[in-house]
Amino acid sequence: MMSGLIFAGIDPVKAIKYQIMVTFMLLSTASLSTIIACYLTYRKFYNSRHQLV
Repeated sequence: MMSGLIFAGIDPVKAIKYQIMVTFMLLSTASLSTIIACYLTYRKFYNSRHQLV
């Protein structure tokens, strides 16, 4: 994305800021989906006495 913005004539500093924003968005999406997946599936890995199955 950053190279496309630079080729289009956008200021490189602005292109870098967009690239950092997109990277943080991808990182937060991956982190949030991992947390949600773990939260939704942890019951399947433990029994009623909190022992690992």
